[in-house]
Amino acid sequence: MKRVLRRNIISAWILSCSLVVAIVVASGFFPSPTPLAKAAASHRGKPVNLSGPLLGGGHFNIHQWHGKVVVIDFWGTWCPWCRKEAPYIAKLYKQYRKAGMRVIGLPVGSTPAQLEQYAKTHPNENWPQLYISGQANQQIASDSGIQGFPTEIIIGRDGRFAREIVGFSPKHLATVVKAELKKKA
Repeated sequence: MKRVLRRNIISAWILSCSLVVAIVVASGFFPSPTPLAKAAASHRGKPVNLSGPLLGGGHFNIHQWHGKVVVIDFWGTWCPWCRKEAPYIAKLYKQYRKAGMRVIGLPVGSTPAQLEQYAKTHPNENWPQLYISGQANQQIASDSGIQGFPTEIIIGRDGRFAREIVGFSPKHLATVVKAELKKKA
């Protein structure tokens, strides 16, 4: 009798877990990577046009960096993974700047005051930051298909969209940058 009761409890537990998993999957709780993959694939090989005011003054135009490998870093001061990845980007930038790597930050969800405070406390992360307005930067991220932070978009020497890396992935970013630097414009 005890054995039958134990088997019934285990069967009920397995059935309950299966039902919860089915409901979670059906409800879309875990987002599918398909939209992001489609967005990245739709941009690949297309020319990139990005320009605007820089935080602290000046103007940025990506065409000034034609022939360089450009990393567009979509990030925010509020994002712990962005803050964790920034020192790796700084190290990569220092290592490959002479070879033709450039970085432009595109902060989303951060105010100019937050960005200026962050810059004061992180002086090695000294690449330019494109900042039009909070709403405009959010729109650029949305138009670019950005669905997670940090996201790096790598532009090849030819000025075209080469790769997109979503999430904390410094080793992958280094691999992609090195590969793009080997290519000719």
